[in-house]
Amino acid sequence: MIFDNFTPTTWAVVGVAFILGVILKSFFCSSSKTHSGEELKKLQDELNSANKTISSLKSSVDSGDSKESQKLAAELKEATEKIKSLEKCIASSADGDDFKVKLLEEKKTIEDKVKKLNEELSKKGIEVDDLQKKVASKETENAKIENDLRSSLNNLKEANEKNTQLEEQKKAVEKNVKKLKDELDDKEEEIDDLKKKVKSKETERVRLEDELHSSQKNLKEANEKNQDLEQKNTAAKKEIEEYKESNSFVSTLLSAPAINAEDTKKIEHSINTIERFVENELKPFYYSHFQLGDSAVRMLGGKDGECTMLKTWVAQSKKTWLTNKKVISFIGEFSAGKTTIVNRILKQDNKDAIELPTSSKATTAIPTYISGGKLTKYTFVSPDDSRKDIAKQKFENVKKETLAKFEGINRLIKYFVMEYDNKNLQNLSILDTPGFQSNDPEDERRTMDVVNESDALFWVVDVNKGELNKKSVGILRNFKKPLYIILNQCDSKSPAEVENAREKIKQTAKNEGLHAIDVIPFGFERYQLSAIMDVIEKIPMANTNHYIDELIAMVKNDEPVYKNLLSESIKGVNEWDERLENWTNTFNNNVRNLIANARNAESRPHFEEHLFRKDNYEMSQYEFQQLKNDLSGCVSCSNAIKQNYEDQMENVRNRTIAQNNKFEVEDLNKEFLRLSATLTKLVKEYKNAKGL
Repeated sequence: MIFDNFTPTTWAVVGVAFILGVILKSFFCSSSKTHSGEELKKLQDELNSANKTISSLKSSVDSGDSKESQKLAAELKEATEKIKSLEKCIASSADGDDFKVKLLEEKKTIEDKVKKLNEELSKKGIEVDDLQKKVASKETENAKIENDLRSSLNNLKEANEKNTQLEEQKKAVEKNVKKLKDELDDKEEEIDDLKKKVKSKETERVRLEDELHSSQKNLKEANEKNQDLEQKNTAAKKEIEEYKESNSFVSTLLSAPAINAEDTKKIEHSINTIERFVENELKPFYYSHFQLGDSAVRMLGGKDGECTMLKTWVAQSKKTWLTNKKVISFIGEFSAGKTTIVNRILKQDNKDAIELPTSSKATTAIPTYISGGKLTKYTFVSPDDSRKDIAKQKFENVKKETLAKFEGINRLIKYFVMEYDNKNLQNLSILDTPGFQSNDPEDERRTMDVVNESDALFWVVDVNKGELNKKSVGILRNFKKPLYIILNQCDSKSPAEVENAREKIKQTAKNEGLHAIDVIPFGFERYQLSAIMDVIEKIPMANTNHYIDELIAMVKNDEPVYKNLLSESIKGVNEWDERLENWTNTFNNNVRNLIANARNAESRPHFEEHLFRKDNYEMSQYEFQQLKNDLSGCVSCSNAIKQNYEDQMENVRNRTIAQNNKFEVEDLNKEFLRLSATLTKLVKEYKNAKGL
């Protein structure tokens, strides 16, 4: 182990270092605080003990070093003497070289040992010097510790003096504390009284705050009720005004004078009579007795569906303002700018031309026709198709709210008609419709009723929405007229954005199966009105004005059909009559032959009288053969008569069928001629009533 190599000197140094460490620790630990008398006494004892230990170590080091030095000196002296003795032996030896060599080796060994002893002795001297230096250093440190100890004793004395002063101050403070405690007890009683008063005041404050909060709450509720009442009052006043306007408007509608009442009623009666006649008599007759071609189906409509051409003719015939005019409908989403576009068409050559109100609450909450005429007239058409006058001011001031106040408005008015002198409307009538996004099913119904009567539809879309929504797609599927989509308000977008929106709408229409002829971008700054007007010019006008003449022509062309059928049926009956006559002749001949054969057979046997036997009928061999032939002829005639009878029954049945068919054809021909004559008569009455 490492401790086995320690010499006594090393152990002495370690002991001194340990004792110094203990003393220094005690000193430095105690220097950080004021020492008491016992601690100082303890330090003094430790210092005395350390001094004794150092003295003892000095003695130990001195004595230890002298003994070890003496031992080393003795060993060195002994080695020196051995060397001298060996040298003498080597010099006086006569035993030969081997012995000399041996002596020399021993001499060398002893010399090496002497050398080593000298080195150790020198090293011990150095160690002793080092230890002496360390002891001197420790003595210096010990003197310093003694100085610190004296300083601590002085500090302790001063501390004791201060302690005495503090004791006196403590007594004074304790006296003051006692006095203050007495005062505090008095103050605490006052504080308790004050706390009770404070608590009472706090309770009062809370009560007052609750009352204030309650008053504020009541005041707030009163203000809210007051505001609510004011709002309700304002709304009630507004509603009263709307009701007044509605009542005034309804009164206007109810009291509105009819235009040419007698002539109009006569025309409408003729039109309605023709419509009922075609739907209830002519169409059922054709579908019951004809194989209809495409032309007849177009004229009469499907077997179970309505006739579009008839309905359009009826509608346009009643709408005299549409006569010989192309009808264009502007429809689309609510507030997409339809009426603004219509006004631009109306004012394209005349900035002072009459225009429609553009407010979302205005007249176009009801379908409105705008047509050209010599005089300016504002009219409306009632559900019974009576056309009545309405003042311009009433027409322009009608609001959707006014209409909403009277739920039965659709029972009083179908649509408005505005006529005035405008060269842009010479051959054109424009239909401005309610928007389909007004969330009013009545708006949609009104629009659907009239839009299908037009020649083309212009669906207006706001470019800012940029697409056809699902509701628009669903509505457009119900229309079979030529469709154009106007992408409105394009001035708010760049050309690239407009083109993207245009292509998107085209693709949507294609995907949804809508046959949109074109998507027309439009605005009021970068786009010309000609973009729309050029399209309108190319739209063909439906030839519904000639529908009734074409219907009469179709009926007249079909008259020979029943004449030919009647001739064929009469011919068939005559052929069967001829067959029956031939059969009767054949039947009579067979009956006559049967009678002749029967009579001949009857005459063959003859009665003979005899004497020796009974009388009886007899015949010769020849007569018997003749009888057989007669009977065979009877059988043949009977069979022929039977066959003739069966054939005759079949012929009679066929003749009866032919006769019945003839009667039916005669009745059909009479009915068809009646229908033809009735249609001709009704159309003549209609044209006379209309002055055509």
